[in-house]
Amino acid sequence: MRRNNRRKVRPLIRIPVENAETRKGFIVFYMPPISEADGQRKFLTGFKVPGEFRHTLAMGREDMVSYSVVQQAVNHHLDLTFRILVDSSLPELVFTPDFGISMKEQPILDDKKVSRIYRSYSCSLKNVLIRPATDFTVRIHKRLVY
Repeated sequence: MRRNNRRKVRPLIRIPVENAETRKGFIVFYMPPISEADGQRKFLTGFKVPGEFRHTLAMGREDMVSYSVVQQAVNHHLDLTFRILVDSSLPELVFTPDFGISMKEQPILDDKKVSRIYRSYSCSLKNVLIRPATDFTVRIHKRLVY
């Protein structure tokens, strides 16, 4: 979603370009298009992939979530938050970001709409300079129990 200076919210146009088992990709159309003359703007985006890890983590294999961004302006800066919800019925997971910070456990989320309780984890980066493209990856595996 895009928020302009008057806090008006408009949905962003997202077209799936890759929908493989291990990779999801979208093209996002910014309306109006991004230009240096317009100054700084904020965009909020996110997506859900229910059952994403049923063929990896559920079978004991490591997996990952990632976000990639391509430079769109001379001075392209990014604030990024990874928020991962884990169904409370699943075993504990270990999250390892590859960008030098750690995931923090957040308050439990009780989603009454779907009658599910989730453990919540997040980490945030502020004011990251994007040149020319940057990938952010969080590796995930089951916590070993001895």
